[in-house]
Amino acid sequence: MFSFSGYDAVIITDEKQIFYFAGYKAEGYLLITESQNYFCTDKRYFYAVEKAVYGTKFKAVVGSWEFLKDYCEKSGIKRLGVDYSVTTLEQSYLIRKCCSCLKDVSDEIKKQTLIKTDAEIEKIRKACLITEQTFLEVIPYIKEGVTELDLRAELEYRFLKKGASGTSFEPIVAFGENSAVPHHQTGNTRLEKNKAVLFDIGCVLDGYCSDFTRTLFFGQPDKEFLHAYSCVYDAFFNAYNNIKTGMTCGQADNLARSVLESENLPFTHSLGHGVGINIHETPYLRKNGNDILKEASVFTIEPGCYLDGKFGIRLEDTCYLKNGKVNDFYSLDKKLKVIE
Repeated sequence: MFSFSGYDAVIITDEKQIFYFAGYKAEGYLLITESQNYFCTDKRYFYAVEKAVYGTKFKAVVGSWEFLKDYCEKSGIKRLGVDYSVTTLEQSYLIRKCCSCLKDVSDEIKKQTLIKTDAEIEKIRKACLITEQTFLEVIPYIKEGVTELDLRAELEYRFLKKGASGTSFEPIVAFGENSAVPHHQTGNTRLEKNKAVLFDIGCVLDGYCSDFTRTLFFGQPDKEFLHAYSCVYDAFFNAYNNIKTGMTCGQADNLARSVLESENLPFTHSLGHGVGINIHETPYLRKNGNDILKEASVFTIEPGCYLDGKFGIRLEDTCYLKNGKVNDFYSLDKKLKVIE
C-alpha cells in the first residue's frame, strides 16, 4: 500500500481517500502502518465502520487525536506521512501535536490512484452508463420555455432513481449565450428557439465518478454554429484516435488544440482531467503538460470553443487507456442533435 520509505506510518484524513483505501467513508481518519491499519472514528459511526471493515486489513477503533498521539508514543513512530494536497491547516496542526515530524506523501498517493484496477474501471463504466441513460431520458424535456434548473432537476432526480449516490459535481445546463461560459452556473434562463443547449453532467456510483458533456441545438442552427460544431467534433476525434499510452499530456492536448486553433476558434481550457474517486484528479491533459499518460489511467477528452455573447460548444467523454489506445466508456453518438 505504501513504501514506508522515510516515514513510519501514514495518516489519511480526506474522506475520498479514506474510501479509496478502506472501502468505506465516515468521519475520522486512517492510520496505516507496516503492521496494522486503523480506521479511527467516533461513537456515532463506530458500529457502521466496524461492520464495513470486518475481514479487511483495517481495524475499527473509537479514537480522537489522542489515540494518534498515544499510538505514536507507544509504537515509537517518529515520522508520519501526510498528503499535504488535501490535509487542512487545522488537521496539520492537530497532527503535528501528535507527531512533530511529517513527510508529504501526496505524490505517492497520486501514483496509486492514477492506475485503475479492473474493478475500478467497471465501477466508472457503470456510473457512465447511468449518466448516458439519464441524458437520453431528459432530452424529451427540452422544450420552449423550460428553464435550465428544470432540466437540472430532472437530471438529478433520475441519477438518484438509478442508484447513484448523487452528482459528481454541480450539473451545468446552459442555454444560448450561457453556453459560452465553460463553468456556467445553472439558473432560471428560459429556453428560446434557435439556441444552443449544453449539458455537462456526471454522477457518483459506488464512490466513483462519471463526466459527460453534449451540446445540442434547439431550432435551426446557423452556418457559424454548424462550422464550430464540426471543428469541435473533429478536435475530439483527432485526440481520441491518436492519444496513446506513453504520450505526454501536452502532446495529447495539442491533438485537439491544433484543430481548433487552425480555425481561429478559442479553446480556453485544457483537453481533459483524470476521473476516479475525484471528478478532477491526475492526469491533467493540459497545454505543455509533461506528465506521461499511463496504461489503465482514466481521463476525459473534452475539447470546446466559446464565442462570447453567442454560444459555446463542448463534447466530452470519460475514457481510459487499454492496450495502448483510448477506449470510451460511452457509446452515444457525438453528431449534432437538432431539436425542432
